[in-house]
Amino acid sequence: MSMKKHEIPLLCKYNFRSFFGLLVALCCLSGEAAELIPRTAESLMREYELISLTGNSDSEIEGPLWGLLDVAESLRDNASEDAEFWIACARVRFGYANTQGPFKGTRLISEVRKELERAILLDSNELEGYALAFLGYLYASSPPWPLGFGDIEEAKKLLEQAISVNDKNVPNNYFYAVYLYKTENYINALERLAIADAVIDADSSNKPRTSFFAGNINELKSEIERKIN
Repeated sequence: MSMKKHEIPLLCKYNFRSFFGLLVALCCLSGEAAELIPRTAESLMREYELISLTGNSDSEIEGPLWGLLDVAESLRDNASEDAEFWIACARVRFGYANTQGPFKGTRLISEVRKELERAILLDSNELEGYALAFLGYLYASSPPWPLGFGDIEEAKKLLEQAISVNDKNVPNNYFYAVYLYKTENYINALERLAIADAVIDADSSNKPRTSFFAGNINELKSEIERKIN
């Protein structure tokens, strides 16, 4: 049985150098050495966070993320009925897509969409509705056809479902806030970000993860404040 965790943030790049650099090196091991490191969906997410927090540029994290994606796909295929491995693989693939050019990145994000759809079919409540929220975010953020698969109405439906699963966790509120920002509902977006902030402030147990979320939240808050002032 794999570890059941949540709070998987979006990719953002902040300098977080300490012993985590060593952990990033460990996650890039290959061959027999890598097989000695237990891998769960939770560990994949943590490794993704550490790689992104340690890297200063796309070129620095592209290789490690590609290696981690290879591991994630293997674990997903070996646990194909476990929704959280589909979510973890989608999370890593999305991060890797952000290091690629527009054409390849768009193709990879379409694969992320399919992985999240599979996770929802298996268990839409897994990781407190994370797949619902993340997929809703993708629909809100992607350009519409023919450039992408953006669909504001589909985004709203999925994000409301995620909020109905858990309206207090960080990912669901952050992703919902992005949708509200995209639809110019700025006041409600700030309310959702305040909920996420409160959860982060109350959690001192996972500094990399809370730093990761805080960076995204602060960036979105600043953008909203520029819009309304």
